[in-house]
Amino acid sequence: MLILLLPSGVAAASGGGGSVVQPPTDSISSLCFSPKGNYLVATSWDNQVRCWEIQISGTVAKAAIADDQLVLCLAWKDDGMTVFSGGCDKQEAGIRLSSTRTLGSKRKSIHNSSQNAVTHSVKYPLMVVGASDRNLIVFNLNKPRVKYCEIMGREENEDLSPGQLMYPCMQCADILLLEADIFQLGMDQRKVSMLSRDYRKKIKKTKNKPIMLSQRTNSPIILPHHMLPGLKEGQEKLSKSDAPSTIFMEDEEDQVEKEIHKAHCLEGTVEGNPCLEYIKYIIFPWFQEFEEGFEEHGGNKTFKNLEDLITDYQNKKMHPADLKPALAKALNRILKPVRDHFNNDPEAKALLEKVKKYNVTR
Repeated sequence: MLILLLPSGVAAASGGGGSVVQPPTDSISSLCFSPKGNYLVATSWDNQVRCWEIQISGTVAKAAIADDQLVLCLAWKDDGMTVFSGGCDKQEAGIRLSSTRTLGSKRKSIHNSSQNAVTHSVKYPLMVVGASDRNLIVFNLNKPRVKYCEIMGREENEDLSPGQLMYPCMQCADILLLEADIFQLGMDQRKVSMLSRDYRKKIKKTKNKPIMLSQRTNSPIILPHHMLPGLKEGQEKLSKSDAPSTIFMEDEEDQVEKEIHKAHCLEGTVEGNPCLEYIKYIIFPWFQEFEEGFEEHGGNKTFKNLEDLITDYQNKKMHPADLKPALAKALNRILKPVRDHFNNDPEAKALLEKVKKYNVTR
């Protein structure tokens, strides 16, 4: 049963409200008022989408549209002229209101999915759909066939741990509470970075701000950068928990040489080669050149651009045994001022030792 409770003035004129006319014949799965008028839409377990107009004299049934399968959720477009619905037919559909404010004769599919839609919300032009596999999928209604992004995507049998819920919040807190103006983070952290900016903009408009955020007046600038791969084969990004696959800022010269010597670097292979990635994103931007020592052939060669280096490496004119020592040498040149700072400044040296004690190995 669908019961309508009316405001006191309207209720007195209409006898206090009551059940709507031509109600659903089965349990209601969702219902929502139009943002632009006195129209109520509901979906129900009898596979129907129904619309009523709410008048002082009572309710007027405007339309009832049947579907082949259960309809579970609905949402209005901001203009109050289109109703979006989804359910067990694994598709999002739109129903357009006519000039007489009656629903169209059928649901028009706007997106097909691999899962049932159990809830959704619309803030035009974006629609977010909560699917039965516990994913949140976002679509741009101007290009509904293309998935805009996926949030917290997981396998159906995978539980969401407390850590998965808390970690993004902690990442946002890091950005906001440090009160830095510019943050440099990896591209894999871009969504969390944007979340912190959006939260800052939202909280700025509120009257009672959290105490720790009340002094900040602007959103931080986020500078996402390319993610370097790990030095081991198949590692898509560096991991501080896997020390042998990573170069740390405080690494000693012999440690850098050791890690680069063990790095994955197949002769003639460019794809998936972390040594070449280091040269591309660190060495060339820093020195504008790369000096290679050819132990087997004698002499050195200085590359002024990455393209020439890649060509020589692909043609096996450069061997990994020559590339790696040159890369380690260049990295150590960059890291030398950092080492000198931590070795010569007592305060910095003590701070580094303190931080190292916090390291936790898995």
